[in-house]
Amino acid sequence: MKQLLLLALPVLLFMSCKKTSFIAYNTKADIYFDNNMMRNFYFIYYNAKDYSFGNQPDVTEDSIPLTVKITGDTSSADRPFILAVNQDSSDAVAGRDYTLPDNSKLIIPRDSISATFYVKVHRSAALLDKPATLVLKLMPNTFFDTLITEQKESIYNNIMLNAVSFKITIDDIIPEPDYWKDYINFLGAYSQQKYLVLLKVNGLSLTDDIGKLSKTYFKEIATKMQQYLNQQAAAGNIIRERDGSLMAMGPDVR
Repeated sequence: MKQLLLLALPVLLFMSCKKTSFIAYNTKADIYFDNNMMRNFYFIYYNAKDYSFGNQPDVTEDSIPLTVKITGDTSSADRPFILAVNQDSSDAVAGRDYTLPDNSKLIIPRDSISATFYVKVHRSAALLDKPATLVLKLMPNTFFDTLITEQKESIYNNIMLNAVSFKITIDDIIPEPDYWKDYINFLGAYSQQKYLVLLKVNGLSLTDDIGKLSKTYFKEIATKMQQYLNQQAAAGNIIRERDGSLMAMGPDVR
């Protein structure tokens, strides 16, 4: 009887195995954005970046580095990945506001699990009126999936961010300085164009900290600016705001 049981056991195991369904695992790696920065002495993950030309008067274009990472093992060969623009969420214009890297440069190099590429941003005239938004997304291909859709911002919170999408906002806007409203009778209504001319006429730069200087000082630079505007107008060069109105300083220096 014992021998019969031993003989029957392999048959039962074989029948049991025939009925089992094994899970087929996906062998493709996943690719996702992997951009981190230091904040409060620890790293946080981010999937958006604001870039402003406003405080960089001599810069006409720049490059923003972005890093992607993959799961799984390295490969002995280069592996291309696909980067696309989410047209539904973007209003930046290719060639005018940005340039993406050539497709041939979008690769995970052999023996590596990450790659850094650069998005070039341009200082277009349109950025003076409104910011431009560019939303990039990673797409699956024969080498990579995009199943890792979220990343935790940091180990210290539970904020989840999109891991296969990255948003870049580009502008050429200089915010109104905090001191401007305190001296509006000298400076007049704020505009970026007026502010840049004011700095140039008075030999100042965007990095100069003049906010704590005296009322007399602001009256002097505003007066010098109004004199410059008057001189240009007398020479036939009327300086106007972007909306076409006459550029002028505040009522106390006209």
